Amino acid sequence: MITVLLATAVLAAAPQGGAAAAAIEVNLARTYKAGESQAYLHEMSMTLPGMEEKITMSGEVIWKVAETTPKGAKVEASYKDVKMMFGGEDAPLDEQPKSRTLEWDAFGLPMVYGTEAANDDENPIAGLEIFCILPNQKIALGKEFKFTWNSDDTKVEGNGKLIATGMLYEEHVAKVSMELTESPKNDVSGKYEYTAYFNTENGKLVKAEGSYVTESEEMGGKLTADFVFKKVRDK
Repeated sequence: MITVLLATAVLAAAPQGGAAAAAIEVNLARTYKAGESQAYLHEMSMTLPGMEEKITMSGEVIWKVAETTPKGAKVEASYKDVKMMFGGEDAPLDEQPKSRTLEWDAFGLPMVYGTEAANDDENPIAGLEIFCILPNQKIALGKEFKFTWNSDDTKVEGNGKLIATGMLYEEHVAKVSMELTESPKNDVSGKYEYTAYFNTENGKLVKAEGSYVTESEEMGGKLTADFVFKKVRDK
């Protein structure tokens, strides 16, 4: 079982005669360092309209900062052990997804996320970067926030709350509840609800877990998915 130790250090009032305690504030924005690398394990289980059996995708993605840029960094994504299962049986890929490098911004997303430049029909896990999104704001502990992110073809509207800070997987993290609505210009919108943990120094994602739902007549109804995305811990 994963043990998460989170300490919420906000005082409702200062002791009598004392000064008011300063509120804890976290800069929920992504900063990058050349050479920084992090591997993640991911698993997503989807239920498609009209189908009782689930489709499960799992594997590992490694994001490495190739170089920093004025707006963020160029990040190389590589993949390994990517698998698909349908109804409990393997549905093997012809080959593993190819590596690719995209420029990421302070919101923690590739700047071309949701566009043709970022899509890859041969990569069933393209788009996992959405779990890394941040409001790019300083947020006080216990406070709610809103933000909007846009690319040429996609709009992401987010609502969240900074719940706590503490330790998870050997890192000091901010625990954040997130609700996102992703609205592609040429496709149906989808909604994410999840809990994410971000490194408090640089905004790097440590773990995200939650659900996704979208619905359309063209798909024949509602698609739902549950996901877990977490860093590979140092051994």
